[in-house]
Amino acid sequence: MKIKINKNKSIGKVIYIVEGDVTEPTIIETIFNKLLNYEVARYKKLNDELIKLTSNIEKYSRVFVVPAKNPQINQIEKNYDYLYDILNNKLGITTEDSSIYFIFDRDRESNRPSIIKNHINKYYNSKDNDMEMNGLFLLSYPCIEASYLNALCDKNEFSCGKDMKDYVDLNNIDCTCLQNEKALKDYAEIVIEIINNICTNNFKISDLDNFKRVNSEVFEHEEHCFISNKVYLTLSLLIVSLIDLGIIEITD
Repeated sequence: MKIKINKNKSIGKVIYIVEGDVTEPTIIETIFNKLLNYEVARYKKLNDELIKLTSNIEKYSRVFVVPAKNPQINQIEKNYDYLYDILNNKLGITTEDSSIYFIFDRDRESNRPSIIKNHINKYYNSKDNDMEMNGLFLLSYPCIEASYLNALCDKNEFSCGKDMKDYVDLNNIDCTCLQNEKALKDYAEIVIEIINNICTNNFKISDLDNFKRVNSEVFEHEEHCFISNKVYLTLSLLIVSLIDLGIIEITD
């Protein structure tokens, strides 16, 4: 498997709807602005502030990051009005002709399996789901900090987000580990390897036309891991969004 990073790839408007107000936006800023030099606009929910990171490279590609009003997955649809208000009035964009990604954690205390399955089936394509809001639903197991460990090829496993966050803090790991091309390639390679080991068929780019099957098989495997061993296989599907956008290209 060969992985190529297509810097300066034209990606149009990209919207990330994320669970948290700090870590997820910082990771996205690090990858898209500091590493890949795209323009990023981030809405800070806690103080109603808009932060813009500019770029002089690809002026027609812009990334927008909006924290969900509530961190629970089952609140996504209930907060459509909030999301549209932030996107339209704060960021000045619409969801039309945008690639949208929902980035959430597998939090057992807040999100029931049935709710997650519903969203996996509902949000399966970043541009067109034949419904009110398009979007691709991507989980991290057990939390977004799994992206750091995937990039570092660290295969330690954890039972919950708190344990993983404690491990990351103890070892002084942060989003700067994602700020180089090798780490991004390693991140993509290990995630594709994990997906291929889990799923009945190897991952193909065409799977992103309808990500239900892959997403469902990964989720069921992770649930089985937790039930059997009380830990999750460390995995963040955030990187799948960069594959979907064509920034990361995978060839045999």
